[in-house]
Amino acid sequence: MRVPDNHPLALPALEAVIGQLDRQLSTPLVKEHLNFSLDQGSSELVIQAKDFTRNGDVGIYKGSTRYPYGKADLLKVLPYPLVYTGPYPTIFRNLAQWMKATYGILMEEGEFATTNRPTTPLVGNAPVDAEPETSVGVVSLVALASSGRWQAGSTIRLLVTGSGGAEQLNGLISMRRTAELSQLVDSLEQSYYPA
Repeated sequence: MRVPDNHPLALPALEAVIGQLDRQLSTPLVKEHLNFSLDQGSSELVIQAKDFTRNGDVGIYKGSTRYPYGKADLLKVLPYPLVYTGPYPTIFRNLAQWMKATYGILMEEGEFATTNRPTTPLVGNAPVDAEPETSVGVVSLVALASSGRWQAGSTIRLLVTGSGGAEQLNGLISMRRTAELSQLVDSLEQSYYPA
């Protein structure tokens, strides 16, 4: 699965919210006459009229306004863990580059934290090294309130398989009891030679 370049998962928060606003307007805004910013805390797009455009034209709008928007719950957008085959532990910059190259998903600096450091935003060379939460290697990154796209506390889950795409065997095979070789032979014989 790779998301298209214009999908909200692939866009910076500001671009995704402006795109959402554009789809709801009956008359498009002339963007070169406006400044846009996000107030992540209140989940609002702040729109401020420019007095002059870059090329010196007098602004066609005046004043400012705020457009409320809803942040998405990551578990509704990505209900299943994404397979991560890169090296682990890693640093945020490498993980973000891998996610963009593999899935087309943009991970912005400062919008996530690891479960072992839930209040420390992931930026640049910050370590991504939380212990897997399950025996099959699922690691969760927690969205922070500073995220412009994701609800605080929602998670993106990664199935960490390590370098080279090899899956961790621990947890993939769950045995309730030890199988005896004779039982395996009997079941094979029955499948090839039914009575």
